[in-house]
Amino acid sequence: HIFTWTNGLMTDLQPGETFNYTAKAISSDGNVIAGFGGPAGLAFRFQAGVVTPLLPFGTDQASFAFGISGDGTTVVGESCGTNSTLTCSATEWLANGTAATLLASPAVAGMTGSQANGVNKDGSVVVGSAITATGGRAVYWTGGTAYDLGSIAGPSSQTNASAGAAAVTPDGQLVVGASSVTV
Repeated sequence: HIFTWTNGLMTDLQPGETFNYTAKAISSDGNVIAGFGGPAGLAFRFQAGVVTPLLPFGTDQASFAFGISGDGTTVVGESCGTNSTLTCSATEWLANGTAATLLASPAVAGMTGSQANGVNKDGSVVVGSAITATGGRAVYWTGGTAYDLGSIAGPSSQTNASAGAAAVTPDGQLVVGASSVTV
């Protein structure tokens, strides 16, 4: 169930619901929640007691939401193919919840997929990861363009380095994440 916790009190926002939902993010004012689950196992946007499924892109069959903008208008996550081709792509959904937009793919050698994890206050900056066979690359999307943020280990040609961006400040100027090197 989706719940909120305020001043020591947990409130079930879905009393009587029989399906499992996993909340992953909440807007700055607390009025919009994003996550995944429910009867179809899709990403969702929850507002004013209503769960709106966030459909996968094109012919994909699964969607997962991991972040929501501070103003609650943009949800980000990933849209994934079938079980036999479980390739996922970074996706954003706007407030109406009906259309998924595939975010531009960054120029990362060997990229097999991508995932959006965080978004700034107004939805203009999205951060996440590009997935490769050897790990991941931190990515920053803005204005329809994707930027490879690299890793602490060095340039994107470094095959034993992995990085991912997890969150971004409300103004979109500071990104946090993790970077590692396999030796």
